[in-house]
Amino acid sequence: VTDAGGFSTGGTKYTYVAVPTVESITPNQGPIAGNTTVKIKGTGFVSPATVKIGAAATSVVVVSETEITATTAANPAGPQEVIVTDAGGFSTGGTKYTYVAPPSVESITPNQGPIAGNTTVKIKGKGFLAGSTVTIGAAASSVAVVSETEITATTAAGSGEQEVIVTDVGGPSTGSTKYTYVAPPTVESITPSSGPTAGGTAVTIKGKGFLAGSTVTIG
Repeated sequence: VTDAGGFSTGGTKYTYVAVPTVESITPNQGPIAGNTTVKIKGTGFVSPATVKIGAAATSVVVVSETEITATTAANPAGPQEVIVTDAGGFSTGGTKYTYVAPPSVESITPNQGPIAGNTTVKIKGKGFLAGSTVTIGAAASSVAVVSETEITATTAAGSGEQEVIVTDVGGPSTGSTKYTYVAPPTVESITPSSGPTAGGTAVTIKGKGFLAGSTVTIG
């Protein structure tokens, strides 16, 4: 400071800080529900800093001048620029993070099969992404994302009625599409229990778990 008395002494300093830059974010996509921990790489990060990815991120930690960790907040689906703000100002550069809506399941064909599993099913819906997993009671195998609207998979062993759940980077699917595991039928009696080798005898079979479309083999 200079005035009629001269100029000040004392060595008090002011530091000019460069604007931060964002070069990458990992992962670069996550669910619209937020709560995804991300690692941001760049330059000029100074504590304290804030992070905005559409909405303001939480749990922001300046690990070093080149790295920040943060947790995404909930945000509508779509890409958002990653903006770091500190004493140097706010970053520019256009690095994006994409919020992904959860998939939805609309149907499964067939919608029932044996409790032993090993049934190939076709799942229809929306928002299916590569790397999806399928749970129908237990985790299905041989999952193939045919398109954003179709998945094929093979059921594991299971029992009863189970919700079909597809999970990808957007989170678990919504909806209430069901698949039913069916126990094999049991035969307890047949009346009459004998007849001529020529066949042609009408018989009554008693048991459990008989369904429409059943076939009968006697010999």
